[in-house]
Amino acid sequence: MTEQPPEIPEEKTGIPEEIVNEAEAIQMPAPPLPATFGLIILLGVIYGITCYPSFLHPARWAVTIGSYYSPSVAFDNEWWRLITANLLHWNLMHLLSNAFGLWVFGRIVEPLLGTRNMVYLYIISGLTASLAMLAMDMAGIYWHSQGPAVAAGASGIDYGVMAAAFTFYLLIRRKTHPNSFGSDLRGLIILLIVYTYMNLTEAHVAIFAHLGGFLGGLFFALGYYGLLTSRNKA
Repeated sequence: MTEQPPEIPEEKTGIPEEIVNEAEAIQMPAPPLPATFGLIILLGVIYGITCYPSFLHPARWAVTIGSYYSPSVAFDNEWWRLITANLLHWNLMHLLSNAFGLWVFGRIVEPLLGTRNMVYLYIISGLTASLAMLAMDMAGIYWHSQGPAVAAGASGIDYGVMAAAFTFYLLIRRKTHPNSFGSDLRGLIILLIVYTYMNLTEAHVAIFAHLGGFLGGLFFALGYYGLLTSRNKA
């Protein structure tokens, strides 16, 4: 038998009732997460297809067609690379680290957003990650090399989901569960540190993609929260 801290009435928190109810999902065991697990499975399938037959690294055709490379995007109009680059991975450890991030933060965010909005979050985070790299390349600002580099991986999406998780904790849980907010936030920060360390230990990490994905997830979460708040006031 466990005790739960008393809930704070909505009028004292200023949080819309539907958000207060949805916020309970943060403490409950994660329900089926079709968007999160669907993306993880998709990444695994794409890894198998693109890394066949060695399964150690993508085949040349996959890198040539689907990876991020700013001259191909900007001058050859191969805009699909802004999306497909988020689905390719250089090796199994690269895939597993990104899948870990999706699982850790997706199980926090998807119960709040729902499946459809979670898919939107994934798409927007991936796009803003790629667009951030493109903007830096076009400005002549390179992180590792003297020119545009080839890039791939879902870490930009991961950082978007991570940003959404922190946003919802700071905007919602701080008011709905003040007694446990501090310990929960510390746990989330530890997960952030672990995941960031896993990414930074990879060679040639795309910092601008991580930043772009984080900002995309941050603004998506703020927009979602603002929309629900405005609907509650209407």
